[in-house]
Amino acid sequence: MAARILVVDDDQKKLGVLIRVLLEAGADRARIDTAQTGVDARRQLSEVKYDLLLLDMALPFRVEDVPDQHGGKVLLDELVERNIYVRPLSVVGLTAFEDLQLELGDYFKSKLWTLDLYSASDTGWIERLTAKTKYVLDRAAEIVHPVFQTDVCVITALQSPELDALRRLPWTWGPATSLDEVDYYYEGRFVCNGHSCSVIAAAAPRMGMVASAILGLKLIMRFRPRLLAMIGICAGLKSECNIGDVLVADPAWDWQMGKYRKGVFSAAPDQIDIATAIAERCRLLAGDKEFWFDLHRSYQGAKAEVIPTLRIGPVASGSSVLADGITLAKIKEQQHRKLLGVEMELYGMYAAARDCSPPSPQAFGLKAVSDYANANKDDRFQDYAAHVSAVAFATFCERYATDFAH
Repeated sequence: MAARILVVDDDQKKLGVLIRVLLEAGADRARIDTAQTGVDARRQLSEVKYDLLLLDMALPFRVEDVPDQHGGKVLLDELVERNIYVRPLSVVGLTAFEDLQLELGDYFKSKLWTLDLYSASDTGWIERLTAKTKYVLDRAAEIVHPVFQTDVCVITALQSPELDALRRLPWTWGPATSLDEVDYYYEGRFVCNGHSCSVIAAAAPRMGMVASAILGLKLIMRFRPRLLAMIGICAGLKSECNIGDVLVADPAWDWQMGKYRKGVFSAAPDQIDIATAIAERCRLLAGDKEFWFDLHRSYQGAKAEVIPTLRIGPVASGSSVLADGITLAKIKEQQHRKLLGVEMELYGMYAAARDCSPPSPQAFGLKAVSDYANANKDDRFQDYAAHVSAVAFATFCERYATDFAH
């Protein structure tokens, strides 16, 4: 099928130049739509699945408005954050302002998009847009849109105690099967509302956001799950959490993302939320006091005295293990006043689900607090937290997985 393209620019002359470049690259004029305001672009993006969005960053909201240098960025933010829009497969932004290109460069890179400098005298952007268009056209001609094939994929950062706790669930796990030269997985099944559901579980070869993103994307492309989850252990903020509490990360972000300038760090987090449907069902699970009481009572090993519960809120990811008792408080103070905890993987997994080719799974993380990221950090409650996280995840799936079957 020929690629569908949307070109958004308020300058009629420039619009003609852009369309000519697309046509010379092989695009079908009948498959190219145009918009000259943010309102028009939003309407079309809510109705049509585009293979390519070509967007001038200086965009007026309405016809009578003056072009806003950040109008395109506002549109893209809405495109990412609101599910009323159909997200294009590829996005190319254009700007005539070098300072805006510098300002938004990292934003575009974080979304795997392209931002180029438009110039009437320098044709470099034409060559790059031509190359991108040809790629989009070839992809549209070859692509067979996949469908969901698996109900749930779940990953952990550690084989022990996290994956071990997961495999103790009575979900008829099969033997280890090679995913590729590096990773392997376990296949199981569970019952939700009378329906047999499929589940794939795997542990990353190492801790960290990179490993979780790579493994998450591998599972997405291989098994096409409706839900992608991560369970395990994390550090909690002592003022907000008890040992054993399950933290559902909403949002997750890399707390180390930003810029250091003369010894001062300016955070620039890319925060990723979970779907409202996931959050609402987590709230239902949190409200089941009998479930949490029985979960705590039945555990036979070392455990906290307080009965655990489930908390939904901000959880930051970072590449470092925290044990100083100071950094976590700084993250709360400087980046999110409602911070619940910190861990090392969730942002990578969330980003893999958000930025993969469709159909995209709904991603969420349930990690239980095993310590408070302070000088008293020890391993006493890791097994307990891994168990609580696994059982909470299993109960979520057994109660609600079929809600996402359509």
